[in-house]
Amino acid sequence: MKNILIMILLAFSVCITECYSQGGIVSAPILEAQVGTLNATQVSQTSIMTGMNSVVAALEKADREYKEALTKATWLRNLATAGRILYMVENLVC
Repeated sequence: MKNILIMILLAFSVCITECYSQGGIVSAPILEAQVGTLNATQVSQTSIMTGMNSVVAALEKADREYKEALTKATWLRNLATAGRILYMVENLVC
């Protein structure tokens, strides 16, 4: 009975050792596939960031152009107002 328990215990320990030792084995093709996946992910992230940077640059350019147009429109309104004032003064004086 004692020998049977020892043999069962040894068999059980061998099974446990085999189960845990197989988990750490990684073959080269699996590692290559993982590296390929990581490279593809990095390339897609880089392209996304490039696209986002392009969008930000375009928005900043549009904002600058909008502010310049507002400044020009303000000058034109002020110039038109000054022209009307001069016209009124000219009519009052003459």
